Amino acid sequence: MNSTECQDILAQNLVTYAWEVEDNYRLDLSVK
Repeated sequence: MNSTECQDILAQNLVTYAWEVEDNYRLDLSVK
């Protein structure tokens, strides 16, 4: 695996993580 592929995977993981955090945040707001 070269460094470019590694960076792509890291970027995808960050995007996925950001989506999950945003979803959890919205769920918290809707519960209250």
